Amino acid sequence: MTDAFIRAAEEIQKLTHIHDGQAFRDMFAEVRQYFGDFTEQALQQSDFLIDRLVERK
Repeated sequence: MTDAFIRAAEEIQKLTHIHDGQAFRDMFAEVRQYFGDFTEQALQQSDFLIDRLVERK
């Protein structure tokens, strides 16, 4: 699981460094499609976890 996370993070980093906005948007559209009806709840949970991590610093 950690390897998959690292590969995904590296892919996002690559897209942002080469300024490929369309590929970046396409990747997130795929993620949204994958999560389907759970997308909004997943975003809320993700935001919550990120906020907790920021608070810990």
